[in-house]
Amino acid sequence: MQKVITFILLLMMGTTLHAKNAPHVHGSAQINMVINQAHIHLDVIIPAESVLGFEHIPSTPEEKKALTTAKSQLETLQLFKFYKKTRFFKKESVLKVTRSKQTYHYSHDQAEMTHHGHHHGHQKDHAEFHLTITYENLKKSHLTAISTELFDAFSHLENIILTFIHNETAQTIKWDPTTPKLALPSTKKKQSQ
Repeated sequence: MQKVITFILLLMMGTTLHAKNAPHVHGSAQINMVINQAHIHLDVIIPAESVLGFEHIPSTPEEKKALTTAKSQLETLQLFKFYKKTRFFKKESVLKVTRSKQTYHYSHDQAEMTHHGHHHGHQKDHAEFHLTITYENLKKSHLTAISTELFDAFSHLENIILTFIHNETAQTIKWDPTTPKLALPSTKKKQSQ
């Protein structure tokens, strides 16, 4: 039953992320994180303005270089680290996970702006990076925290809206650069009463 519920949550996440009317807020990334047995799955959407400093189609050599550099950073940086408690009185230590899959997509959409269904005569560019990352947590350790290099790599990124899904529950947390390591809700399996 747990596998079916997790599959449904992943399906709903994908649908939500690709909805045409999803909010596109400059400076704010969206991450949906699902923990299922031995896997940690992340869907990350970052507006191009937060990564590149612009959203239009790159035309100058500097803009094209900025896009190439950003793509390279997203492919090579260790974007996320996960933490676990080693023992009751010990500090958290880095959880050894293996990145089994990572894909990213850069999309540029030039769509006519609308306001309450009324068309206006001007165009607005929207571009974003969409990453899908899966980590294998082979020891099935319980996550206690997460950190990211996104804030250090991309100075225009002001916050991340993290939706954390585990054990059939979801919680949304706003994460900003002042909190380098974000504590997560308990990932231990709920005890039957």
